[in-house]
Amino acid sequence: MFSTSLRSRFRNNDPPSVQETAEVKKAFGIVFGQVRALEDEIARLQNKRKTLEIETKDLEAFMDGHTRLLSPARKLLPEILQEIFFYCLPVAHNAVLDAKEAPLLLGRVCSQWRRIAYSTPRLWTSIHIIAYPIDSTRRSASCREIARIEAISSWLSRSGILPLSISMYCILPLSISISNAKWMQMSMDQFRPYFELITKHARRWRSIRVQIPFADMRNFLMELDADNFPLLEGFHVDRGILGKVGMLNHPLSRKDGILSAPSLRVLSINKISRLLDLPVQWSLLKGLDL
Repeated sequence: MFSTSLRSRFRNNDPPSVQETAEVKKAFGIVFGQVRALEDEIARLQNKRKTLEIETKDLEAFMDGHTRLLSPARKLLPEILQEIFFYCLPVAHNAVLDAKEAPLLLGRVCSQWRRIAYSTPRLWTSIHIIAYPIDSTRRSASCREIARIEAISSWLSRSGILPLSISMYCILPLSISISNAKWMQMSMDQFRPYFELITKHARRWRSIRVQIPFADMRNFLMELDADNFPLLEGFHVDRGILGKVGMLNHPLSRKDGILSAPSLRVLSINKISRLLDLPVQWSLLKGLDL
């Protein structure tokens, strides 16, 4: 590109001649044009690369979407999925009302799984209920708990006619003390919607476990007759709080009460007095926890 004499200038500090200066400027014009051409080509290739990357992602999305159509899980019969769903349920405790756990979680995967899960009664035969007092003076809290009760009702309805395993734990305000008799009376109304809901399905109880305030528990037990529990095998009642030992003796000692249920095989009663007065068919029990 440059003459021999001009190239020799790179080996010393002599100034270029007028002719050499003109030669360099002419070369600059040529090189500048080549650089601009290369930059334009680079920009074109970069744009082309972006276009190709977008096309690649579109094709990959197409492949991913259609690959799911070939997933073996899509070929499983509903009966097989029902069996798999059943083994997703907790074993050590009753199922909980939590969208992050089965069976509710199964209905969040896709519409097909939701349809199958919600139409499979045995997925909904156990439930652990955390009962919060319903304060009618606080609209927001009341609406929230009413929605919770409706969710529990829908859950139990999905179980069809199958036997139920229910556990319920009542949450009390931290400020409540044993001497707070006024709140004890109020609590009967605040927890009653939960009691009424589960007793609607009493004939299907297979196992019932409750830990509730004494005043509520006493009234709860007084409303339970043996004839209403043909399937009841397990009855677990915690003495709870806000009461004295012996308060439950009368409702539990009723000859036609829940302890006379014909199928009762497992009994758990916390701190109860006059144990032998209970109308339990002791010879039929397979489990006893006092």
